[in-house]
Amino acid sequence: MRVAGPNAIVVPHSSVSRTHAEFIVHSPEEVYIRDLGSTNGTRVNGDPISDTPHRLNVDDRIRLSKRMLLKFSLQDALESKMQAGLYSSAMRDGLTGAFNKRFLLDRMEEEFAHAKRHGTPLALLVMDLDHFKKVNDTFGHSAGDQVLITTSELIQANLRAGDLFARYGGEEFVVLMRETDLQSAVQEIGRAHV
Repeated sequence: MRVAGPNAIVVPHSSVSRTHAEFIVHSPEEVYIRDLGSTNGTRVNGDPISDTPHRLNVDDRIRLSKRMLLKFSLQDALESKMQAGLYSSAMRDGLTGAFNKRFLLDRMEEEFAHAKRHGTPLALLVMDLDHFKKVNDTFGHSAGDQVLITTSELIQANLRAGDLFARYGGEEFVVLMRETDLQSAVQEIGRAHV
C-alpha cells in the first residue's frame, strides 16, 4: 500500500495494491481512511469502504486483502516504543541485528511473486562461514559471536538500498537482491570487498 507524499506507508505485499488506501489525519483523535480504487478493496471491521473518508475508532480492524490485516490504535510514547521493540524482536536476529529466517522466508515469497509478475530477475546470495565451528571450539562462543557480529556489520555496510540481508542459520547469511541478474550480482560481490 502506498500513500502519496513524504508520509507514505509502503506495505510490500503482492496482495496489496500499489496505491491502495489513504489515511487522513485531522488530529490524533480524528483519523479517517478511504479506499483509492484498490483491486481487493478495503474493509473496516468486515464492511467494505469506498472513496468517501471513513472515520476510524480505536481497535478497528482494516483488511487490505485476505492476507493483510491492520489494527488501528492510538499509542503514547511508551506503548509505541514497546510495540517497536516487539516488532524488532520478531523480525530481527538478536545477535547480529540482521533480519531473521522467518522474516526472510516470508519476504522471499513476496519477492518471487513480484519478480514473476513484473518479469524481473531476482538474485539470492547465500554465504556460509567456513570453519566456524573451529572458531567456537578454539576461542569460545563469545569469540564466535563477535565473528558473526563483525561479519554481519561488514555485509550490511556493503548492501545496496533495497537489498534484504538476513541471518539464515548459525553461521549462514543470505542477501536477497531485487531486480538483479546473475552478472550484476557477481559484480556487486566483487565490489563489496567483504
